[in-house]
Amino acid sequence: MPGRALPGASEAPSPAVATLQAALEALDDPEVLSRYQEAPSKRDVVAAAERVKTDAAKIGLMCGPGEAPSPAVSESLSAALLQSVLALCARCCALSGAGAGPTLRGDVRKLAGGVVEPCSELLSAMGSGEDLKRRVGLVWQGCDAVAKAGLENRGALFKGLAKVMAVLKDTLREMAELEEGTASSSEGDDDGDDDGGADGARQGGGDGANGDGTAAAAAAAAAGGSTAGARVVGCGCEAVVDLDFDPGRLDAAEQRLLSACRALMEAATGIVRALGRALLQGPPLAAGEGGGPLDGWESALFHAQNAQRSVEDLGAAMYPPQDVSDAAEAAGALAVTCDLLLDECPDPDALGSELAALAEALRAAHARVEEAAEAAGAEGQGEGGVEGAA
Repeated sequence: MPGRALPGASEAPSPAVATLQAALEALDDPEVLSRYQEAPSKRDVVAAAERVKTDAAKIGLMCGPGEAPSPAVSESLSAALLQSVLALCARCCALSGAGAGPTLRGDVRKLAGGVVEPCSELLSAMGSGEDLKRRVGLVWQGCDAVAKAGLENRGALFKGLAKVMAVLKDTLREMAELEEGTASSSEGDDDGDDDGGADGARQGGGDGANGDGTAAAAAAAAAGGSTAGARVVGCGCEAVVDLDFDPGRLDAAEQRLLSACRALMEAATGIVRALGRALLQGPPLAAGEGGGPLDGWESALFHAQNAQRSVEDLGAAMYPPQDVSDAAEAAGALAVTCDLLLDECPDPDALGSELAALAEALRAAHARVEEAAEAAGAEGQGEGGVEGAA
């Protein structure tokens, strides 16, 4: 498989680059991986990565601008890097062997690619005369990622759960900011009514020649944001408008729905956090015939990643004007997925009585969302009927 075309590199891959690409492709071959029955220690894998860093650094020092090593030296440097990368790839194959689950195999494949690809580029650029520091840096970056990774099933699965947890926390923060922003906006209405005339005069007449205040307000309104936070940066004819966009204001029914959905999100966060804790506190995981704990945790991660999509949809549905049906659908999908996580918990003993408490919190939060959505939908229909009669 040819490497990527690079400035200063030949179009046809060298034998060394072709060998590296073949080693990387071996990580996609189940027959090859099945031959490996024992995984290497992390210390062994990290040592192999450090060897790659050393050999890449030698090439950077001896083949940079103004350096012209003899063909024999160049061949020796290339062969040393090739062998060290192949040794690392062999250890990656062993990591992905019979005891590895699909999550670990995917992570190892990505880590190996993060070393093989920049090494291939470095080998291709050896005779170009260019400064190789950046290419060497990319090799080091890939090797450092190997050293930092959790090179076993439990670590790879927890990494996946941690990504879901990060999305949950970010969405909860956005929902809290939206809720707080709506509250502060409501409190500021009274002050705004008193000072509105003066503010308008200042904005409109701040620069009579250029009309910068009016331009800022018009630009904000055209962009769909609030004109209250618009201000002019710079002076003269070419002023730049800095807009503090206001996503809009939630009415009382929308605020209740936001609060209910936030409670549901907190319940989901508690479930994913509890699962992550049970995973880390449990025994090491290995694949085996007929399934087992590893298959259960792979399934749990699958459901958690599905929950992440529902979390993103629900967070987006909270911004005004809210679509109640979209919010209810996303909340329902999140509740169903979290319920599956609890029902299929791979290690219920690790959670104990907490499992029932998490399930009850989830049911209560979802019931609250359904009630708020029903009320918001009824209120919206009532307002529509009044407007139609008018």
